[in-house]
Amino acid sequence: MMEVIRKNALECMKKNKPEEANKYIAFGREFLKILHQQNAQFEYPSLKDFVDAFEVMVEKDVNVVDAALAVIAKKQGVDVLSNDNDWDRLKDYAKRINVE
Repeated sequence: MMEVIRKNALECMKKNKPEEANKYIAFGREFLKILHQQNAQFEYPSLKDFVDAFEVMVEKDVNVVDAALAVIAKKQGVDVLSNDNDWDRLKDYAKRINVE
């Protein structure tokens, strides 16, 4: 779901409709808030990890998988092996080691 929100928000931004993009982002935050209020249980990654990943996804403009991995990598203090240039935007979360 988080990736759908991201894609819709990006599409709105491309169409110069920032208000609509912000509505998608607000919906995502509200959905995660509802999950938290309902005490939804996730074994791993945790709900907090998903909430943090959603914010990383929005702030750094990366896909949800990279955002979740960045949150987990930072939490565990590990580097990431990847050739994906999106990790350049996530350098505050984990060091990227290029795989050749």
